[in-house]
Order: sequence, then structure tokens, then C-alpha cells
Amino acid sequence: WCAAAEGVFTTDIVLSHLKVYNVGELVNHKRLILPQLSVAGVKRKELKEHGWEGIYGPVYFTDLKEFLNNGLTKNKDMQALEYGYWERFKMGLSHAVFCTLVCIIPIFLFASDWWIQGIGLVWYFAFSMQLIEHFIPFERLLYKGLALSLPILVLTLTSIK
Repeated sequence: WCAAAEGVFTTDIVLSHLKVYNVGELVNHKRLILPQLSVAGVKRKELKEHGWEGIYGPVYFTDLKEFLNNGLTKNKDMQALEYGYWERFKMGLSHAVFCTLVCIIPIFLFASDWWIQGIGLVWYFAFSMQLIEHFIPFERLLYKGLALSLPILVLTLTSIK
């Protein structure tokens, strides 16, 4: 979904890869099974204009075998996106590790007294955005981010002497 929405997985890119790798010459059909969440970036109508039939498959790759066995038909479970706490935790962990690696070097070089607090701050935001943000009653992500920033702002202002 993120790749499709951000313009990284689009109809043009799919068509480009089909052409570069001569997929049309390697197969005896013109059907593509696309990830369900590619809807934001890959348009079936445009694929059809280039001679390809796009079929949106299941959300998860693990359901692909069942999808194929069912004659390219999805059931409700195959269309459901699970984004519970475990998925949110994994996303938060990946963001926290990446941000720690990116942020720790400048923090350590320029503010060596603050590197532990800096790591704590990075991990707070990485996990709070993933685990808590859906409980915050605002719809816009900007307001949710501001709401999550308030505790840090209060702690910072109260610690200034």
C-alpha cells in the first residue's frame, strides 16, 4: 500500500518491467495477479489498454495458493488487512531501529551528554505513533503527532531551570 500510494509501485512501473523483461514472450496469457493493496497505484484500465488483464489478488502472499486454487476468487479473509498490535509493534521496532541508527551518530557527536535521552526520545516516538496513535481522537496525522509530542514538550519545559 505504501509503495503504491507513494508512486513507487505504479501502472507505468509494472508496464515498464513487463517490457524490459519480455514477460509477454515468456507466458501464454496476458493476466497479472496484483497485490490487493496496489489499487492506489496500479490501474487495471491502463493495463488493459496495453493488452494486460490486471487481477487484484489477496492482501497477503500466504493466501495466494488458495486464491489460485479457488479460480482467482477471494473470500473475505483474503481481503482483510490485519494491523493489530503485533503488526504495529513490528513496524514501530523497525522505525525505532532505523531512526536510532540514523540519529545516534549526530547526537553522539554533537551532544554526547544527551545521547541516552535522544535514543529514548526516538524510541518513544517510533512506538507511540504505531501503538497509541489510533486511540487519539483526531483524524489528521499532524494533530496526532502534536498530541504525542505534548508529554515531551511538558517534560522539557519543566526541566529548564
